[in-house]
Amino acid sequence: MTHTREQINLLKQWNVEIKFFDRGCLVMVGCKSFAFESVEEAMAELVAYTKDPIGIGKEYAPQEFVGPEKRIERDEPRTHP
Repeated sequence: MTHTREQINLLKQWNVEIKFFDRGCLVMVGCKSFAFESVEEAMAELVAYTKDPIGIGKEYAPQEFVGPEKRIERDEPRTHP
């Protein structure tokens, strides 16, 4: 499998940590944390994330994947009526 430059940069952008518990685990990607009831479920999602970081990222944290035009709109000063 070949990744695009955008996918590689995205994978490099955030640290991934896993904390294991008696039942399931917690996967931390950057500042976001995701709880899984089983290690198998978490590993399946991590594999999916490494294969498609943009698609899976949009699924779990859509606000992080807003296009540039949306960011500009959000950052514009707001006028109050």
